[in-house]
Amino acid sequence: MTRGGLAALALLLAGCPKASAELEHRSTSLRTAKERAAFLCDYALCPTLPQDAAFHIYPGGEGAEGTVVHAIVKIDVNDVPRWSMGCDDFNVEVKPKWVNEVIGPTGWKLKTQPDAWRCAGERRVIHVKEGLVIRALLRPPD
Repeated sequence: MTRGGLAALALLLAGCPKASAELEHRSTSLRTAKERAAFLCDYALCPTLPQDAAFHIYPGGEGAEGTVVHAIVKIDVNDVPRWSMGCDDFNVEVKPKWVNEVIGPTGWKLKTQPDAWRCAGERRVIHVKEGLVIRALLRPPD
């Protein structure tokens, strides 16, 4: 069994609900970094497996059909090129309003000027030196 398979099995055995567009999910409900990273990558594909993830996933409201994913992932700084591959420079808000709520429980700090990217329908803000990627996307309904 692969690592991803083991992580998924561990989530199921731990009683964590399967990723579902009808439910709200917060990273604080999962105990380990591996569980948080695996759960997030089920919702939003990850170019590499993050070391950890902080997120808030919830159903989109009016005019936003699908699932809203607000996430911050901790990655190895050597993986940064893979997180920007195929993306275009983009003028985006580098610290959206939701960031403080999601990052608060982690203790991670955003200290450097980030690079902003648009990767298909996703907006990514990468703080290279910290190895932190802010992700915002609307996942269409299944």
